[in-house]
Amino acid sequence: MTDDDPHKKLEEALAEASASEVLIASLVEELKHLEGAEAEAKLAELEARLEQIADRMSIESEAPEPIGDHPDIGDRLKQIEARANSYRVAQVEAGHKTDQVLKQDAESYRGLGVGLTIAYTILGFPMIGIGIGWLIDRNNPGGSAMGIGAILGSFIGVGAAIWMLSRHSQDRN
Repeated sequence: MTDDDPHKKLEEALAEASASEVLIASLVEELKHLEGAEAEAKLAELEARLEQIADRMSIESEAPEPIGDHPDIGDRLKQIEARANSYRVAQVEAGHKTDQVLKQDAESYRGLGVGLTIAYTILGFPMIGIGIGWLIDRNNPGGSAMGIGAILGSFIGVGAAIWMLSRHSQDRN
């Protein structure tokens, strides 16, 4: 065999290849039995494969180091966990504050509703009494039914307001 022998070139390339490239060596044995143009075509194909593998290996060797092997990763993970926990605690506290505010608002609105109901009761019943008195006085000129209706409506309105307040205070307890 001479220096330009294709089999010798292939064997040199395989000697420089890594363990994964040695799998192609079985095809080299087939090449030794082939002759002429067929051997040259197979050799060219194998050389192309070897170059691809070598390129792939050089790319893999240039890959960045994994994050887990970085010396500061433990400290950074602890910092991130501490920040996440502080955010979690802050959100829980904000949720409790929001719940307290909502409870206070609900109680305020309930009180506002009761207060307005009592106000309308105290004002509404005398007005109803005045209206009934007016209807009676319309058919009876010179009567005092409107005044009596206003007084009766006022007593009924105040009584209803006291009853509503006592019922509301019982509901709160």
